[in-house]
Amino acid sequence: MSNLNFYRYYWESHFHAYPFIIKTTVILIMALIVLYLLSLIRIFFIAYKQRKEYKRKEKIRKKYESRIINILYDKHNMKADQININLGIGQKGLKSWEKVQITNVLLDLIKKDEIKYS
Repeated sequence: MSNLNFYRYYWESHFHAYPFIIKTTVILIMALIVLYLLSLIRIFFIAYKQRKEYKRKEKIRKKYESRIINILYDKHNMKADQININLGIGQKGLKSWEKVQITNVLLDLIKKDEIKYS
């Protein structure tokens, strides 16, 4: 422990010997390095979340897209329990992220249909 204190005091004494402008520059550079590293971490985290959302959407699209199309273009009105049976949703229901992704898939299908017929 005394070695660590020695080196800390050694670098601190060297730092105090520098002129004010160099001290300020070193402190600003250190602050910018920290901000840069935090920005990189945030960018990687955001990319991870976006990739996760994309995979979830594709998973839901593969599982439910054809079923949703059949429900949308069915000539008869269906009740909620019949829709749940057609989608294959059990008693547990869906997780919140699955509900969001099914809604996104539904909106994409409606948007494609509007573009197709406009």
